[in-house]
Amino acid sequence: MSSGPTTKAKKQPKSHDQMYRCEIKKKFIEGETKVYRWTEVNVSDIPGRPKARCVHCKGAVRLHFKRQAHGTPDHCEHKLRQDSTHCEAGHYFEGVHQESLSPVE
Repeated sequence: MSSGPTTKAKKQPKSHDQMYRCEIKKKFIEGETKVYRWTEVNVSDIPGRPKARCVHCKGAVRLHFKRQAHGTPDHCEHKLRQDSTHCEAGHYFEGVHQESLSPVE
């Protein structure tokens, strides 16, 4: 009694589904001392593959770089689903923001 093949509606991306900024540690010199601080940067501007964390929850993120002209732009996503469900920028965000339970220091 089916009237034809059914298709699931594709999930419409929300503005927070793609994270285009993250934090990486950069070296600063204060006097004669080298100090490393977390600095917010665009994923497109990151040289190499340093350790990175989410700007919002401080959880670990995986970097994704555009490989084809028509591909998705450079962005990052949470490594842990738990971070994604509790972070306002997470793909699986459930509505209540909290800091990561395993923040990157």
